[in-house]
Amino acid sequence: MATQKDVDVALFTGDFTQAGLTSQAQVDATIAYDSAQLRKLVPSVKKVFFSVGNHDAFPGDVFPFPFPSLYEQLVKDWGQSLDDRARQMVLHGGYYSTPAGDGLQIISLNSLYLFTLNPLVKNQSSAAYHEGFVQMDWFEVELAAAEKRGDKVWVLGHIPFSDGVVEAHLIRYLGLVEKYKNTITGQFFGHDHHDYFRVTRACGGSNTTCQGEPTGVMFAGPSLTEGWSPMNPGLRTYLYDNATFNIQDAVTYYVDLNESNKLGKLEMKFEYSFVKEYGLSEFSPAAVAGLVDRLNTSAPLFATFYQNYFKRYTGPSLPDCTSLKCRTALVCKLAALTPADLARCGGSLESLAPAEHCHPHGAAAKANSPRCVNQMAASDLGKNEGAVWL
Repeated sequence: MATQKDVDVALFTGDFTQAGLTSQAQVDATIAYDSAQLRKLVPSVKKVFFSVGNHDAFPGDVFPFPFPSLYEQLVKDWGQSLDDRARQMVLHGGYYSTPAGDGLQIISLNSLYLFTLNPLVKNQSSAAYHEGFVQMDWFEVELAAAEKRGDKVWVLGHIPFSDGVVEAHLIRYLGLVEKYKNTITGQFFGHDHHDYFRVTRACGGSNTTCQGEPTGVMFAGPSLTEGWSPMNPGLRTYLYDNATFNIQDAVTYYVDLNESNKLGKLEMKFEYSFVKEYGLSEFSPAAVAGLVDRLNTSAPLFATFYQNYFKRYTGPSLPDCTSLKCRTALVCKLAALTPADLARCGGSLESLAPAEHCHPHGAAAKANSPRCVNQMAASDLGKNEGAVWL
């Protein structure tokens, strides 16, 4: 990472800490440590933008509103790249909007007021549930203001919009991406550890289905931890047009853990270029939508995607996804975001079980969800999930 001399900004998509910490003090100490290490190891990066993840609280997943102790820590250790207005918004709710340079605005969302992974959001009378709607109102205002100024927007968040989000927020988010498709030029998320993407599409005013023209590409960046179930660590560099801020390519790097264990050291190696790996003439929502169609019909191309999904992990714990049911479900995960569209696509979240994961410290695992398979114990390899480098 330290050899990247031409990095404009770094995006960190949440989970500063590993699962299983036993106090908020441990969480706060890890957040501070991560900030110091990043600036020590990558001093050339002057601007770092972040979103908050579900492990950045104790107990994990539980984000009350307000949450001053956590948000004060984030501003203290990670707020150097934010303007005063953005720092005030972080203190309010853990989300913010701030300039990243001439003509580019970063809007960072707090997923934990939008998703039922936060058990407080399941209670519709709670302040946390209400804050999700306040945040989405704020998001629309920020998008409108950016469009009026002529700025472009990169959206940053922890959990990719789809499974587990309050459905009203999902439909609204997709509708806003549709409305501001010429303003939003990047969508960057983490959480899942896997390397994948989703195509956002126009809803056309529908409250249930969004399968119109492609409006954007939502990236779920690879994680710096080994993952659940196991996979190699990875990170990504995005190449973009510095006039339009449109993404032109996504270049991913990884660590081969089997090789590293033999050598006794970690070496980050080139994995693939998104445009070259998948044979795209350009990076655009329409081109990526076409890629999804090809993944649905080409077994060799799907095998390449699945290899990248786990960052080229080849160990004995690699989940199997050779069945038609699993392959269909994974392709549908890329193509369909609403429950109605997912059902129409022919996939199901349960069919993805062999390729999915559950954090052993998470709410789903504690509830003995039937989707929780291949539960793995945390290793000491690393702490940081979902880092995205630009």
